[in-house]
Amino acid sequence: MSGPITIPPIVIVDKPWQRHVLREDGRIDERAFTFCALDKLRVAIRRRDVFVSPSWRYADPQAGLLTGTEWEAARPMICRSLGLSALPEPTLTMLAQELDATYRAVAARLPDNKAVRFETVAGKQELVLSPLDKLEDHRR
Repeated sequence: MSGPITIPPIVIVDKPWQRHVLREDGRIDERAFTFCALDKLRVAIRRRDVFVSPSWRYADPQAGLLTGTEWEAARPMICRSLGLSALPEPTLTMLAQELDATYRAVAARLPDNKAVRFETVAGKQELVLSPLDKLEDHRR
């Protein structure tokens, strides 16, 4: 007794999985496809493209947000407790200025930084970062 034949959505099978999932005769290896699907699901959960319910760690982070009139009523108190303006423009302006200043400071120190260099690889300039020195662990 067998049910209807279903064709799995092989669109999820990318190049690294193809050699495992697609057999030489064109058929699909069901076990390999299952592992491929589980791998894609795991990646989607970590990237927060898919949410798990009930779960605190992998739930939709927007599910608990206030919206509409609830948000408008709570907004001044929340902004005040965070030390932010209820208007976004001053905060965004300050953050943009801080980001610009930090970028310029890093760029100015770049020529003297021995851990950073540019190398030509295959005719293209690539940024190369030297590994950091290991820090001593002083915990006891």
